[in-house]
Amino acid sequence: MAKREKEKLSLGQTIHRFINLNALVIVGMILLVAYHQVFIVGSTVNSLETQQEKMVKYLRENVNKVYFLSANGQVITAKKSSVSYTDDRFKQYLVNNILDNLIGGSIWLSQDGKILYHKPEDIVLKHKKIKYFYENFIKPNGTVLAPYIKALFTKFSQNKLPEYIIVTDTKYSTYILNRPSEINNFKYSINAILNVKINEKSWIPDLKKWDTRVVDTIVRYKAIIDPVKYASSGNPWGVHITELKIPIITKPTANDILGK
Repeated sequence: MAKREKEKLSLGQTIHRFINLNALVIVGMILLVAYHQVFIVGSTVNSLETQQEKMVKYLRENVNKVYFLSANGQVITAKKSSVSYTDDRFKQYLVNNILDNLIGGSIWLSQDGKILYHKPEDIVLKHKKIKYFYENFIKPNGTVLAPYIKALFTKFSQNKLPEYIIVTDTKYSTYILNRPSEINNFKYSINAILNVKINEKSWIPDLKKWDTRVVDTIVRYKAIIDPVKYASSGNPWGVHITELKIPIITKPTANDILGK
């Protein structure tokens, strides 16, 4: 029994002596482990901060851009900037929507030769571009577009609409922006006149040949701007057309071509 206690005492003394002799080594190992953990945490924090900086930079660069998809599928970027109602970009936005969605030849109107219209209202209901313009810029006041659609339907039915009508140039001769006041119900309003240059190509049955010519015409429109009431995905500024006058481009007759 005494021998075992002596052995245990000797073992305890041995451990105690080992600790005393190797205290520096143990402390060093503890410090090394602690430093390693601090290093890992620090590296992780630095990595997160770096990633955060990259993300912030990426967002700043990309949120300040507008992305467009070109006709051939390329992505085009442009920097954002504020647009006012007198800005040329806003004016062109209105021009493009009016002319691109409302003016075209019989091939364009018939949707590749398919006759889909039996009355003027059918054009608004079935032609994608005209329907888009009506729903985004005219609705619910259909009377604004009615005279033009009726005249367009008549010329189309009589085969007097050129097969191809292409707008080649536009220029504002008048663009008046009225500030909100009691007269216009405290909304911005626009009164504009556009000079439009058109290339038309017509098939003349009596002569059995094509006729191509350049025609100048004038488009007039009035609009109010009310984003709260009229804004939509197709019309983010809330432009509501209140008056619209577009002359109908017609084919020349055989006598016109022959100079009689």
